[in-house]
Amino acid sequence: IIKTVGDGIISYFPDTIDITNMRAFENVLECCFAQIEDRFAINSMLTEQRLPTITYRVSVDFGKVERTRFDGFDSEDLFGSTINVCSKMNLYAQPNCIVAGNDLYRIIRSFKELDDAYAFHEMDSYYCGAGKYSYPLYSLSRMKQTNIAPINTLNSTLHEIKKYVINGVTPLRIPKILLIDDELDDLFVLEEFLINAGFGVKSFSSPREALRHYANGDPLSYDLVISDIRMPEMNGFQLYHRLKTINDNVKIIFATCLEIVEEISALLPEFKQEHLIQKPVERDKFIEFVKKNMSK
Repeated sequence: IIKTVGDGIISYFPDTIDITNMRAFENVLECCFAQIEDRFAINSMLTEQRLPTITYRVSVDFGKVERTRFDGFDSEDLFGSTINVCSKMNLYAQPNCIVAGNDLYRIIRSFKELDDAYAFHEMDSYYCGAGKYSYPLYSLSRMKQTNIAPINTLNSTLHEIKKYVINGVTPLRIPKILLIDDELDDLFVLEEFLINAGFGVKSFSSPREALRHYANGDPLSYDLVISDIRMPEMNGFQLYHRLKTINDNVKIIFATCLEIVEEISALLPEFKQEHLIQKPVERDKFIEFVKKNMSK
């Protein structure tokens, strides 16, 4: 069920009334990503028509919604505090990004398949209001693609859709990155840079949690590790040596605010200057730096 409000669109998913219906919640998340991922094709068509391009901000949460039909109107209207909360949450979303509320986050975490497929990064901004004081918000990104690839653009052909759905062709593997930075603002910015460049990202603000995840998971699934250097639990070099005991071939680069890039290269020969980049960094420069190190 879809309702338009000004320049916004409200989507309501009745099947989520059953909180055990995993596919219903997966459908919610995929709808959010479809809006973000299809913007390139939409903007391309707008540009061809000499029209302004559009930018999406998607907010999503779980809660009660009232459906009403007024006399003389064919369409239904939607009301409820959840709609108001989503409207306010939308202000916290970065351009072309998705922000999710804590109520939805807790339900998604209850489904292991969805928890493994989507990454929720807690933001340092909280929505306060509508009876939800200090309500946690999360930026949402894909962790990995599903077995049947989503339709990413409006230019997808019927033949391509048939190939994925009927023949079960697995899409090209997305390069996967483990990202660690105790500064949440830096973590969020770098994560968004990487996601928008097409990488799969698993991010941690705690190096200990990142190490535990790496040890208990599949280390070989990560193409690259990106870490800050100065962190309270353990520094980036200590983290690197512990990761190396798990996977001797681990690739790592450091993004740091410390103005000691040349000094580190001199003191630790195994870390060449090409493995270090100083923050803050421009998006294009950062992505080029990542691709260069990943290809080695």
